[in-house]
Amino acid sequence: MQALANVLNVLLEGLLFIAYACAMGGLVWSLLLLRPWGHDALTEHRLARRSMALLRWGALGIAVAQLARLAVQAWLLAETFQRSPFPAFLHTLPCQAGLTRAFLAGGLAAMGMWVERRPKALLPWGMIACLAVLLGASGAWLSHAVARDEDRLFLMSLTALHQLAVAVWLGGVIQLGVSWRLIRHQLDAQPLWPVLVRRFAWVGGPAMLGLVATGLPLAWTYIGTWQGLTGTDYGAMVLIKVALLVGTLGLATLNFLGARDSRAVDLTGNVFQRVPYYVEAETLLLTAILVAAVILATQPPAIDVIDQHATWAEVSEAFRPKVPRLTSPSYAEAAAAFARRATTGEGGTAGVGTHWSEYNHNVSGLFVIIMAMLALVSQAGRVPWARHWPLGFIALGAFTVLRSDAEDSWPFGPMGFWEGMLSSNEILMHRFGALIACVVGLIEWRVRVNGKPGSHLPYVVPVLCAAGGFLLLGHSHPSFQLKEEFLIQITHHAIGMLAVAMACGRWLELRLTPPAGRLAGFVFTSAMLLVGLVLLFYRETPVS
Repeated sequence: MQALANVLNVLLEGLLFIAYACAMGGLVWSLLLLRPWGHDALTEHRLARRSMALLRWGALGIAVAQLARLAVQAWLLAETFQRSPFPAFLHTLPCQAGLTRAFLAGGLAAMGMWVERRPKALLPWGMIACLAVLLGASGAWLSHAVARDEDRLFLMSLTALHQLAVAVWLGGVIQLGVSWRLIRHQLDAQPLWPVLVRRFAWVGGPAMLGLVATGLPLAWTYIGTWQGLTGTDYGAMVLIKVALLVGTLGLATLNFLGARDSRAVDLTGNVFQRVPYYVEAETLLLTAILVAAVILATQPPAIDVIDQHATWAEVSEAFRPKVPRLTSPSYAEAAAAFARRATTGEGGTAGVGTHWSEYNHNVSGLFVIIMAMLALVSQAGRVPWARHWPLGFIALGAFTVLRSDAEDSWPFGPMGFWEGMLSSNEILMHRFGALIACVVGLIEWRVRVNGKPGSHLPYVVPVLCAAGGFLLLGHSHPSFQLKEEFLIQITHHAIGMLAVAMACGRWLELRLTPPAGRLAGFVFTSAMLLVGLVLLFYRETPVS
């Protein structure tokens, strides 16, 4: 039950962040870009009503997700202590802060309906702005800053501003994508698209600067040292956020360059042919940043676990090229070792379990490298049979299910197939990852062998790649040995980030015309090759 509760908490927290971005970003979008009290074409167009509808649904999503998260926490407490957690749970700070946030979000949704009826009246806009400020401040009471003894108010303020900056950026990008879907089918409205792109360039830029300006002092406060940045799970997630932010800034720069020429309404220009698809990829990367932020909130700050920091030598060992392990303990040895530990309590399974896991990762790396090389050959167009390379994902998925959990669960351990998934977060993640791999392989093979123009089927693969990346970013091995588990998880996080890059590359390959589309396809294949190399050199044994 603990594993299921952890997964639900992470999922609900992610949905809550996205809903918060839709609400807060939608409000800023409406005020600064659509300017509802004016009389220009954007104000009179139904874009304004669509923007307010997204704000309203985002606020409602915050309320529902927050209440559901409190329900999960109450359920977990009831399962742990075998009695009702009420009324004591209602007096805790997380419960009170969560209920307050849900109440404010509900009020924001109600105010959104009022604004939709009277879009040019100042009073509804003033009230909705006040509620938005209170809603933004309420999020700080559910962050790490509340637990600090020093500079608590300062850190809470920075956290609220940091969350607001992300929300304005992501919410604005979502609004831009929704507006494009509405505009592209209306010839009379298409001149509005360059205007939106140009205006958003002056909103997204300050939001990005605010994100960096508030993130730097927060990161330094919670990390404290360079070793904490590179040698803890908290620091690693910060670095992943930075790497994803760099990719997002690259796409935002392309959007900005498109906006420079956006005064022209030529439908063949970059602002029509490329910017909408860069916006879609930018949304994906910003969502990945939110996922990393959610996982970051579940980790203890690096400055609080100084004795669990890994050294740079130990971290670099995880990625150093080394001879792969291509021999494995037999099934009988693994099953016997697990049975001996279960009956006698002996800890003699560490060597068998480590060798088993390293073999699984290294062989999986060979699968992925072979597929990536065949994909590169297929892109050259000189070896026709190489286009069947996606079938390797199906073989990889089957290998993962059979081999990943031999010490604990089906088919070699005492737990059944479904029992293992419900009892362990790690097993659940492995099974979902294997399922995603099989679906990706089958769909991608069909698309590359017998793809039909205009079909939506090719877009399933980048979506599933993104889902797999999000799962790996959230992949965890619960333990009190934070250092040892970090040295294992760091490779999973790296693969998760590369999976997100694969998703963006494949998405843009499908959306853009050559040569930009071919370049995006090369990004997809290169990221897959790097995933294979990380797996091939994977080791669980830390350096002495």
